[in-house]
Amino acid sequence: MIINSPEDLVHSENRAVIINYNTKLVSTLSLLAALKYTEMPVLLIDCESTDGSYLHFQALLERHNFDLMTAPLRNHGLTLDWLFPQINADFVLLVDSDLEILDNQIIEFFKRYTASSYVFGAGFTNGPGILDAKEFEGTPIFNGLYFERPWMPLVYLKTSLILEALNNGLSFTEITCKRTSIFTRLWSRKTKLYSLKYHRQLLDQYNLIFYDTGAMIYDYLRYRKHYFFASIPEPLHHLHTKHFFGTTRKVVSENDSNNGGGNMEIQEEVRLRLFEKYNYAEG
Repeated sequence: MIINSPEDLVHSENRAVIINYNTKLVSTLSLLAALKYTEMPVLLIDCESTDGSYLHFQALLERHNFDLMTAPLRNHGLTLDWLFPQINADFVLLVDSDLEILDNQIIEFFKRYTASSYVFGAGFTNGPGILDAKEFEGTPIFNGLYFERPWMPLVYLKTSLILEALNNGLSFTEITCKRTSIFTRLWSRKTKLYSLKYHRQLLDQYNLIFYDTGAMIYDYLRYRKHYFFASIPEPLHHLHTKHFFGTTRKVVSENDSNNGGGNMEIQEEVRLRLFEKYNYAEG
């Protein structure tokens, strides 16, 4: 069904969300896998694509049952900040447009362990770690602390607790926090003083903390509100997913050195997987 806003959707306990920008082929694989394995309604949001994505997915509606809408192209974290207050679902499964879910076992794990009131989400845990790898040399985040967060390509979140974080001034957006900028960049007026004290203690150990997308929300709910996140270490994600890493990064910024590379090879692999697993061919 074509909708104008997430608020147009009827309430559901669970909803999977895929956000597409100019990656219609790999997003098709992500969509078909989500429809097959999640057993939940799927919303695909196209953000001002120029590759014919919207018409492509509109045509797919004739064969597959999902919801489709357009939205402005924003920073990914800002898109999530916009999405959650409008989504009419108790739990939201965020699925990257370049990720293929491989089985329903991981989805059942997510659902089982978020049933408790003190658990705010489930997924794979990314970090913490020190950003001292060669690819970070010469960048503003070199030798900084990479703060623990959910692995955002596939994460299952309890909407009510995400709204609690957003309503207290937190955001999904990435933030680099330095000693000299802690008061000007880190928190909104809604945030209590103890939060600043908490981050001063971290900055006594590290001159810089990099909060990647979702890390600030995770930090607030896990370490300051003391909810829990049911998790598996990120390096094990390949047991349940196929992540075509960097496909969207390559589209958004060709100069991004962290884009995974091999875009043509990825496209060919995706075409093969679509045909062999879902009997889908372009054209």
